[in-house]
Amino acid sequence: MPIDVSNYQPLAFETLTPGIVTAVGITEAVRRIGTTRARVAIIGPIETQAVRYRTDGGNPTTTVGHLLATSDVLSLEGPTTIDKLKIIAVVAGASVPVSTYM
Repeated sequence: MPIDVSNYQPLAFETLTPGIVTAVGITEAVRRIGTTRARVAIIGPIETQAVRYRTDGGNPTTTVGHLLATSDVLSLEGPTTIDKLKIIAVVAGASVPVSTYM
């Protein structure tokens, strides 16, 4: 379900390039600036290849985790959920834009 970010201020942006072996999360510099933590993260639309993700702190694999297909968008709310996000590519070559808001 999309989150209306019009009431939030942009915090940071990055493009993740997850591999097929090791899951990656949003980098510290994009999750927080100083003591300000991101309250909302918009992940996607997913570019080039599908990815899998988990928000429970566990690592997804190429076959385990929630699937995001090309063009899908994931909206996350809450600093703890954003901190625990891990993403892995289903096949090599995934590109995942991430915007965070406070």
